[in-house]
Amino acid sequence: MNYLTPILVDYFKEITKLEGGLLTIKSFINYTQNHLDLEPDANFVELISTYRDLSQLDGGNNLYWTGQHFSYKIKEDTLFIESRECCFGIAQTYEIFESFLKRIVVELLENNYNYISLVTNDTNSNIISKESLIEIVNQFQKKDKNNKKFLWLFRKISTFYKKHEKENICRYNMADWFDLVSEIRHAIIHNRQNLTDKVKISIKRNDNQAIFGRYFNEDLSILSGFLIIDILKTGEIIHLFNQFAHLIWKSLSLECNLNADYQ
Repeated sequence: MNYLTPILVDYFKEITKLEGGLLTIKSFINYTQNHLDLEPDANFVELISTYRDLSQLDGGNNLYWTGQHFSYKIKEDTLFIESRECCFGIAQTYEIFESFLKRIVVELLENNYNYISLVTNDTNSNIISKESLIEIVNQFQKKDKNNKKFLWLFRKISTFYKKHEKENICRYNMADWFDLVSEIRHAIIHNRQNLTDKVKISIKRNDNQAIFGRYFNEDLSILSGFLIIDILKTGEIIHLFNQFAHLIWKSLSLECNLNADYQ
């Protein structure tokens, strides 16, 4: 039995559930757009924001208007709401993929002690426990940003991976693609979906501008200052994560003389 396969299965299971959730959101958006008898510029939701004064202990009216309000317009705001959900989906996909990377490396090391010297200087590899391996892998990951150390490790271990990281059906350098997605994920999580200078620099690197433009609405992203993407293109990114996960699993399986036929 291939001891790496359950990790790939768990990854696919979680990713499929996430993608299903995004498609459900898209169906609600389509229903709203198609079944509500509204003009394109009509307001669907009106909201004012309020607050209470936590220090007001003597009773009386304690509900105040912040001075801010929101009017939801179907044509304009649906685009940004869909894009926000898509960006959250991309960030969650990245987190799931990152967990896959850690788990598959831990499992690889646990079953192949000869690779441990690539990730740690510990010479007592024969007595390393599972818990210790997890900590070793976590420390190894931190040696470079955007999980680059894992990709370095796969190149070091597998000539098959090293070849197909660049030579693949997508015609992408998967390391460059992954680095760009890492910066995008960082902008989503830490910069509220803003098109940051780091992302702009990453876009200009290598062939990343063509990659970015394939998935994101580049003109609208630059104009609005936010990352703009729809659910269809988000699905393409998720599927590319799936293909990358399969390539890693297949490469390590072949290197360890395990069954590399997933189906």
